[in-house]
Amino acid sequence: MPLKERSQETKTIDLNYDCLPIERALGVQWCVESDVLGFHIVLNSKPARRGILSVVSSMYDHLGFVAPFTLPAKKLLQDLCRDQNFGWDDEIEEEQRNDGQSG
Repeated sequence: MPLKERSQETKTIDLNYDCLPIERALGVQWCVESDVLGFHIVLNSKPARRGILSVVSSMYDHLGFVAPFTLPAKKLLQDLCRDQNFGWDDEIEEEQRNDGQSG
């Protein structure tokens, strides 16, 4: 591949000594060296309805790889939205978080 068509990170790589970079596209991280796909998620220490919505909607999962992990969070968010007394910034109790994980 011509040098001018390579990404900025790969133009200066010496394949004999350097590690290959992690490429990112549409929310998916691809470790070129180990050929593994990954996702990076930042969780708040005190989860609230607003935080769950932020995390779930920040992940673009066009191939459906993360669905087994996001569906319980989406179900928990749906249950919290049905509860009219639960605010956007109210902390989610441990029991409610575990209910969302069990499916």
